[in-house]
Amino acid sequence: TVLRSDLYGGRAEELFELQDRISQEVVQAIAPQVRQQELRRALRKHADVMSAYDLLLQALDQLHRFDQDSFFRAGGLLQQAISVDAGFVPARSYRAWWHILRTSQGWTSAPGADMAEVGRHSTMALALDGSDFLALAIRGHGLAWSRNYRASLDVLDRAIELGPNCALA
Repeated sequence: TVLRSDLYGGRAEELFELQDRISQEVVQAIAPQVRQQELRRALRKHADVMSAYDLLLQALDQLHRFDQDSFFRAGGLLQQAISVDAGFVPARSYRAWWHILRTSQGWTSAPGADMAEVGRHSTMALALDGSDFLALAIRGHGLAWSRNYRASLDVLDRAIELGPNCALA
């Protein structure tokens, strides 16, 4: 499938900058398509053979529907993904994000406990991979929710440096 067909022009000394720009644009165009295909694949799998990645994809589908039932299903799927693979950084990161969203939506009776979980999961994610830009972005949001704005900005700046296309950062 042809997703885009563009013509680029420039001077020879701008070749590497042009390559970087084309690479970023290709990733931006393809990434959503890949995620949708992967979600469809994961939804066809039997529950007994799902990997942490499959569970994560299903959780993200539920998480972004923003109704309370789907949201809580997402939390369970994220917890399952962590149980399947405790070292899977995206599951830890999105579990922290889940607690941030739960607090922001007012779907918790214990916001302090949720913020502690944000800290626990985001710290664990970064201990596993300190250069994961999504983990950094979510940690930055958690720090902002905890009113630690200076640290939040530093972490978010690092996330943007490592993942300039990360919308969450």
